[in-house]
Amino acid sequence: MEVINCHDCRRPVSFSAAYCPHCGSKEPAGTYQFSKKEARKFRIEHKNDNYLARTTLLLGLIGMLYGIVVGQRSESSWHGIQTAIIIMSAVWYGLIGMLIGVPVAATINMYRSARYFLIPTVLVLLFLAYEFGFLRLR
Repeated sequence: MEVINCHDCRRPVSFSAAYCPHCGSKEPAGTYQFSKKEARKFRIEHKNDNYLARTTLLLGLIGMLYGIVVGQRSESSWHGIQTAIIIMSAVWYGLIGMLIGVPVAATINMYRSARYFLIPTVLVLLFLAYEFGFLRLR
């Protein structure tokens, strides 16, 4: 049986002990240290999660702004109905933007090396879809 010094009190304790009998530490061998390769993998995964969230929120915001523009084009004699139409179209297009944002961000994360090519391509495609009427509400 291997004997090590406790990470907290520096007294001898068995390597297989669940806790130190001297100080009660639950990790007498110390916390697990990641290798450089494992740490890099977790940093990449963390960046991917952040990128997914940012892209989803950005496309949701773009969708909301588009919904506000579309809602302002509607004609109504009552101010309250006009406001409700603007809010409903902003929420609707914001949700559509978020639903589009998740697969777009996941695709970009899968092709990390082409990320700087794909982002402008997606934005150009969205602009062209808007210009040719694929994203209009009519």
